[in-house]
Formats: sequence, C-alpha cells, structure tokens
Amino acid sequence: MCLALDENGELVAAAFAPSTGTLMITRRKDEPGLALTAWQQV
Repeated sequence: MCLALDENGELVAAAFAPSTGTLMITRRKDEPGLALTAWQQV
C-alpha cells in the first residue's frame, strides 16, 4: 500500500490487489478522522 497527497493536498491510498491483478485507490472522506471512501479500481 502507498499513501500520498493528490494535487489538492488530499490523502489518497493505493494498493495492488493480487487476487485480481488490479490497482485500487481510495480517498479520505470530508469527515473527522481517517474515514475513507470505498476502494475503486483504476
């Protein structure tokens, strides 16, 4: 897994799903704490 900031300074996480061979990403929700959106396939 990799964490980074996007062009707007928002947290983005990326991970490789070995079972499907795809790259998945999630972003921080606009909520208190570290709430993330659902994982999305790239």
